[in-house]
Amino acid sequence: MHPTFSHERRGFPRGYVAAVATVFVQHVRIGEYSVRDLSAGGASLVDGPPLTSATKCTLQMRMPGLGKLRLSGVIAYVSDKVGEGLGVRFTNLQPEVEDGLRELVQQELERATLPSVLVADLDLERLANTAEGLATLGERPVLARTAVDVIAWLSDPGTTIELALIAGPQRTKSGEDLLDFIRDEFPNIRSVAIEPPLDEVGLEQLLEHTGSPARQSVRLPLARTSSTSH
Repeated sequence: MHPTFSHERRGFPRGYVAAVATVFVQHVRIGEYSVRDLSAGGASLVDGPPLTSATKCTLQMRMPGLGKLRLSGVIAYVSDKVGEGLGVRFTNLQPEVEDGLRELVQQELERATLPSVLVADLDLERLANTAEGLATLGERPVLARTAVDVIAWLSDPGTTIELALIAGPQRTKSGEDLLDFIRDEFPNIRSVAIEPPLDEVGLEQLLEHTGSPARQSVRLPLARTSSTSH
């Protein structure tokens, strides 16, 4: 669940990018997935329907600050482990798109130690919208869908999360309210219940009230690579 830094066979660095992906097979929409990690060679997808290895597919990826990117791929592996999901290898990438993805991942790896805002929402579309708003306001968003995801992020010894925005009532496996759990177990992390959708003005007001991590650190500029946005 936490950001990674490793290399694929073609030598592409990979890492966490706050993104969601809609997967299509033969123009049929299969479902929406969270992007666990990304490289210029492929992506690891979780939280979506299972697919068969070697299936050709199309991904429409949505990344905060960069818009949407449509990519061709093939399912390289399918894991039976809970939370591991699918591995997609990109195919037929244009050189400028490959360069743009490499630049994006490298930038996010450089930003990995900066303070971040976790946003949790069971609805991926709303999650992506909130993340987009956070990125526009200069924040580094981290995405989660379930209480399990949230706790995994916050339990990471290297976590940079300073603020958690939790949409809707969510509960831990033991049935405890997630916000109460965070406040008890992670007292150094500010946590707030939100009611999406929040527009940019609403998010800005919320961040001003809670204390925005972006206002407490120097931020790197967002990548502006035309080949990775529409």
